[in-house]
Amino acid sequence: PQAPVWTLLPAVSSVHICRPAQLAEMMAPSAGETTVVIPFLEDDLAACPPSVKALIPDAQALGICRDKRRFSAFMWASDLGHLHPRQFSTTGDIHFPLMLKRCDLSAGHGVRKISSTVELHDALTLDPWAGHPVILQEYVSGGPDYVTHAVCVRGEWAWSATFEFDSLIWPRCD
Repeated sequence: PQAPVWTLLPAVSSVHICRPAQLAEMMAPSAGETTVVIPFLEDDLAACPPSVKALIPDAQALGICRDKRRFSAFMWASDLGHLHPRQFSTTGDIHFPLMLKRCDLSAGHGVRKISSTVELHDALTLDPWAGHPVILQEYVSGGPDYVTHAVCVRGEWAWSATFEFDSLIWPRCD
């Protein structure tokens, strides 16, 4: 709520952080105010009721962002594959180390660095990977990782912020 971005938007009178279950109590604005919800996590985006004024992507974009397989396919189909780690087939030519990722989790959950075939087979029998779709991607070592959050209105950038994460602590590996 104290982020500098809100001072750039004079119409914003207050900012609150809440989970989707708390939306009902947050949706009663004072006279002359409008409440707008800006969900940041995929689960929060999906849980946002359609009656709420919110900055959310359409269902197709949300589906792509929530599934690492679909996101990888989107990157390659959009000629952005060179910016994305190489993906291995679970039966094809695999190079270690690699990253095992559960397709439907985010924020570093369900991510593990794998160093051998034995370790991969063992991990696939454990929570959170057992019985769930996964992808195998090349391990990319090196400098910091970046994430950019952006708001676009009718295809034009309205706001963005980029954050740097130390690759030693991000993503959190299970």
